[in-house]
Amino acid sequence: MKKKGESVSILITKERNSYEIIAEIKDYQTYGEMLDKINIELKRIGLLAKGIWIFESKEVWNQSASSDAGKRIV
Repeated sequence: MKKKGESVSILITKERNSYEIIAEIKDYQTYGEMLDKINIELKRIGLLAKGIWIFESKEVWNQSASSDAGKRIV
């Protein structure tokens, strides 16, 4: 997707609040300080990340169950 210049869509939801983030892929890291820190936290629940995606947000949309649904925030 990065090579093709495609974007990703990430939906974040908690209770009635929902937000869609449209982002550009910047990098995929399979080593380094950031991955090490994440794996320290993940180890507590028995998980391990082999890599992490780095994104740059381009747009944020309100997707909440409200009259503001579908409105662009950023």
